[in-house]
Amino acid sequence: MFDGVFLLRLELIDAWDFSVFVAVPFAETQRRAAARDLALFGDREALLHRYAVRYVPGQRLYFDEADPQGTADAVVDNENPDRPHLLPSHSNV
Repeated sequence: MFDGVFLLRLELIDAWDFSVFVAVPFAETQRRAAARDLALFGDREALLHRYAVRYVPGQRLYFDEADPQGTADAVVDNENPDRPHLLPSHSNV
């Protein structure tokens, strides 16, 4: 089993027997990061800046190029981690 942010890239997709994309809106990932990683970045401004200039643009590029949600075998909406739910996957339609 592997877990990672960019594992559904086109050059890797055939390596997996089954893939799951965990969907979380960018605003929610930033909120969670602010709660989890504040000590790592030193302050909230630095953390949000890093997400704005590096992490979110990198993920947007990945979404545009690889369409991980569209190619995954299963998609889980994890906006609310207390109530994750399975979404329809484009690869199974």
